[in-house]
Amino acid sequence: MLGLGKLILQMSDDSLVEVSMAKIKSIVNDPVLVERDEKGNLIRQKRKTNFGQIFDEFHYVYVDDAGKEIPKPKVNTFQVLEDGTEKPVKPSGRTTLIRFTPEARFPLNYVDVMLTEGLYELYTNKEEDQKKLYAEMERMIEKEVAYAVESFYFTNDSFKEYYGIVFPLKFEDGSFVFVLKTTRGRTKYEHSIKIEVEEKVKAETVKVLPKLADMLVN
Repeated sequence: MLGLGKLILQMSDDSLVEVSMAKIKSIVNDPVLVERDEKGNLIRQKRKTNFGQIFDEFHYVYVDDAGKEIPKPKVNTFQVLEDGTEKPVKPSGRTTLIRFTPEARFPLNYVDVMLTEGLYELYTNKEEDQKKLYAEMERMIEKEVAYAVESFYFTNDSFKEYYGIVFPLKFEDGSFVFVLKTTRGRTKYEHSIKIEVEEKVKAETVKVLPKLADMLVN
């Protein structure tokens, strides 16, 4: 029986290879965060459904060790530093603006180097704005650039920071779309395979006669 995290690859010569799977991660370490109530006691998040059923709508609440709910205004978040001490932190606001400035330019051929966390279409139904997007798309493709924002947040109460990279795609039928790619860093490969391969010596033809052009000099 094939274990979890395993796959069998059938090679082009019909031989079989069992391989392991490991999720590709970006080169980034999230800060360690803890929540405390006003008295400094550790609290935790708990998923709460509206009707007590797992498939009903749900939201998260903060509770203490006894299961008592803690109102969100009374929740304080701290970052645990390397020496074990804690410092108070607060979430950043939701990102609502990405500026296409020279400082924000990002090489288009480097977009695929960044590990994809999410892909989002950016579009508008306003004809005037569609023309603005088209003109910008033409400029970006000509200069082979994308635009990036250093810190991108989806919600007002999120601590999870992303890079946001905006780039255009143009299709054969002339249509186009802008894509927002969220990423947290370069793709990190931890299981690359290196084997020793005996280098084959290429056989060469034996050339005895000099070049014909050299014979015509004298």
